[in-house]
Amino acid sequence: MTTPALGVPDPGVMIWVQHLMGIGHRRRAAAIVRALAERGARVAFASGGAGAPEVDPDRVRVVALPAVRAADARYRTLVDAHGHEVDDAWRAARRDALLAAFAEHAPQVLVTETWPFGRRLLRFELEPLVEHARAAGCRIVSSIRDVLQPPSKPSRARDAADRVRASYDAVLVHGDPAFVGLDASFPETGRIRDRIRYTGYVAQGPGPDAPPGVGEGEVVVSAGGGVVAHRLVEIAIESARLDRGRRWRVLVGPNAGADALAAWCRAAPANTVVEPNRTDFRSILSRARVSVSQAGYNTVTDLLAAGVPAVLVPFAAEGEREQSIRARVLAEAGAARVIEEERLTAEALLGAVRRAPVQVAPKCRPVRLEGAAESAAAIIEIASGAADPSHR
Repeated sequence: MTTPALGVPDPGVMIWVQHLMGIGHRRRAAAIVRALAERGARVAFASGGAGAPEVDPDRVRVVALPAVRAADARYRTLVDAHGHEVDDAWRAARRDALLAAFAEHAPQVLVTETWPFGRRLLRFELEPLVEHARAAGCRIVSSIRDVLQPPSKPSRARDAADRVRASYDAVLVHGDPAFVGLDASFPETGRIRDRIRYTGYVAQGPGPDAPPGVGEGEVVVSAGGGVVAHRLVEIAIESARLDRGRRWRVLVGPNAGADALAAWCRAAPANTVVEPNRTDFRSILSRARVSVSQAGYNTVTDLLAAGVPAVLVPFAAEGEREQSIRARVLAEAGAARVIEEERLTAEALLGAVRRAPVQVAPKCRPVRLEGAAESAAAIIEIASGAADPSHR
């Protein structure tokens, strides 16, 4: 197969991704993988988190690395699928499996999601992977979200920029500088500006339509796919109890666990539905009066696509600032109310819901949302060796 318009026969791409807490990184990478496969690329998807990636194994080679996650929100320790801290033997085995998959796939382009801007706990495999890719003459691309966690030390930002300049052909920023630029969160942006390509936001597909009336005028609470949103669910249920005249719908991510979900269903008042995440979520969201959520990448992308006013409670534990930056941009645009985690109460949430904007501000409406397609086109172009600096 030859990729249309570019004349690249079956361009080989390997994408590496590791989600450590929530599933947003893998969801974004999977959307890009699907877009690459649709364009005829020969794709290997190396994923090291729990759960199956959302790609067609008949069209994409899935490299299922031994599962690992962060032990907690401090992101200082890796634990395996059984909750045991990983050791050097485990690290060596996973590194060797990744390098073997790279050698077998022999891609023209290697894409590392987040690295070298983060994922320092995975240096044991990423540094050898990039070294092997360079030795093989492979082009190397970093894939990052619109807002990064600002580095805790200036030296870490300098190190990331040094690695980009030494080894990377491009940095795909999955955002729109008309909304928020990388320099809002990465202080060394100027040093790598010639490598940066903004792709627009990687929005998920619209999904199926919800049944008639579902979501209409509701307060829709989405707790995401991570394990850190339990308090938001519990506070939302209490807020709904104080707001009997309005219907609330609380959607719970997959990592909450069946016992927690059952307890929340029992605790919910009559005006509230508590249920697992739904495939028709984006249809429901588009009908909502207001959305309540954290401010992760995928959540905010869904909000921008749906054009629904929001109340945001950005995750801010252990010095996390990425979601707070993104939430502030939305608030400054007049599209959201923001409640800091430490100030979240049932009364505060209900007050923010009642004061939420009636409609999304114009600044948020023209944001580019075709990031998966734009990313795939950029990667294939890089594979061809015909990168056009005017697109940077």
